Amino acid sequence: MWLIVKAEKWSDIVLLNATHNKDIVGMDFAEIGRMRNCHPYDAVLDILLEEGQDLMSCMWASRSFRDADVDLCLSQSECAVISDTVATANEGVLKDHLGSLTGYGWAARFLQHYVRDRGVLSLADGLAKLTSVPAARLGLKGRGHLKVGYHADICVFDPINIASNATAKNPRRYASGICHVLVNGKFSMRDGTRMPINAGQVIREFAV
Repeated sequence: MWLIVKAEKWSDIVLLNATHNKDIVGMDFAEIGRMRNCHPYDAVLDILLEEGQDLMSCMWASRSFRDADVDLCLSQSECAVISDTVATANEGVLKDHLGSLTGYGWAARFLQHYVRDRGVLSLADGLAKLTSVPAARLGLKGRGHLKVGYHADICVFDPINIASNATAKNPRRYASGICHVLVNGKFSMRDGTRMPINAGQVIREFAV
């Protein structure tokens, strides 16, 4: 990641959170530098000073992996695709908190970018890397496949129209092309509409 800073690829580094600079959240540092009429390095340091004691709320993300490296990983049969992102609610005490840019669209973007648009993986292989492969790697029993007796975690989507709509300035936008989502056999989304049902559960122990 720091090689991007060294190479001064400031357009790949985006401000995610700020307390005293909310008006520039979602802008990259090339833009911020131009707006402030200074070098992006100086813009970074100025923002850190301006945030002061609220420094921990000031975050930025960068595009820190080469496409060729990601493609190489995806070509390995044992490679599972997961995310460590945080998807916070659109309302309530966390409505202004941003954990990352991908909380609302990472899986949709994976199917959109690597499966549909670039053809790095077939649809079947892409879905396996999201479901059965990680479930097997983690030793999750009764998950990862559509089988009788398994937990019914199901997503019904349109592979032609699946797409992430999240942006740096609007990260809490639902993906397109998703019709229904069932968690443990109950609809959490039906006909594209979020249902008032939370059927998920915390998995505290599982066999490895």
